[in-house]
Amino acid sequence: MKLMTSGDYIELLKTLDLFESFSYEDLLGFAETISEISCVPGDILCREGEKAAHLFILLEGRLQVIKEKRKITQVVPVDYVGEMALIEEKPRSATVIAIEPSRLLKISADRFYDYFANQPKLLVSMLKTLSWRIRRDTEVMAAQFEKTNILIHDMKNCLSIFLFLDLLQFDSGSKEARYVEFMTDARQNLGTMMREALANVKRDSFHSVFKPNSLSRLIEEIIESTCRLHPDFKGVKVEFLVKNDISDFLFSKGEIQRVLVNLLLNAAQASGKNGLIEIVLCREGDQARVDVKDHGSGVPEEISNKIFLPHFTTKSGGNGLGLPSCKDIIENHHGGSLWLQANPVGGSIFSFTLPLLPAHS
Repeated sequence: MKLMTSGDYIELLKTLDLFESFSYEDLLGFAETISEISCVPGDILCREGEKAAHLFILLEGRLQVIKEKRKITQVVPVDYVGEMALIEEKPRSATVIAIEPSRLLKISADRFYDYFANQPKLLVSMLKTLSWRIRRDTEVMAAQFEKTNILIHDMKNCLSIFLFLDLLQFDSGSKEARYVEFMTDARQNLGTMMREALANVKRDSFHSVFKPNSLSRLIEEIIESTCRLHPDFKGVKVEFLVKNDISDFLFSKGEIQRVLVNLLLNAAQASGKNGLIEIVLCREGDQARVDVKDHGSGVPEEISNKIFLPHFTTKSGGNGLGLPSCKDIIENHHGGSLWLQANPVGGSIFSFTLPLLPAHS
């Protein structure tokens, strides 16, 4: 394939917003800093966390942008990627991989600095273009955020139909009455989470409701409902051990239920069929401690420090939000701690503590 000439580079650069204010002479000088490269599928152009060194302009093919193992977007011709490398000396915020045979132009950040050292007007022009792109992307994100908030609002309205649960009458203590109780609690928890989401949109303060609750009773309810009914627990045995008595204390029942369900679902998915999950509740000084133990393959040491990061996931189709949500609830909402450790007999142990706030305070 015939390589492009400086004249070809100039004609191409003129079509990109990043260079639209450059004169022909400016583009001619800048074109001399460009080199042309080819990639095959799987070639990595830059890695997340590494020092930024080049801007790439895609001529042919397709690139995938990945952040924390999550696919963010694709780059198609003719567009560029890595432009922030030209204005700041910071590590790459994402990894870029060729997913098709690709042909690109590469512009070195060092050569960029050399060329623009004496061209401050062009640098200012480029910064304005980048600023415009950031504003445009922010507006797109804001519009998507608003659509999500409208959906949450409408979902909240849809919950009203479940008020019929309050009309159902069954014998006290029957299986049917118990299931209605579980569904009623779920409706209330969903309503609370939606109110919190809408409060965040309006930047209103939202305070979790702390009431005297029994942590052991909450765990038993989750075992009886989620662990019995959720398909991920099929064939999985759940054992619950209370090492010492803990009186009722103040915590948000809905939020701690979310934490326990997340941790137990993760444990069930790690356990597989005929697996075993052990839940241990005990008192440690002025704190309650819960351990959720599975006997799966465990968490590889090289990613153990990333599992609480938003959007980090090793699951196909996962969103990486469960564990960060748990950590936020335990540590920021309740003043406790949440951590991971390896199970000595194989698998993982997720543990959290909650301060034993007296029920009368």
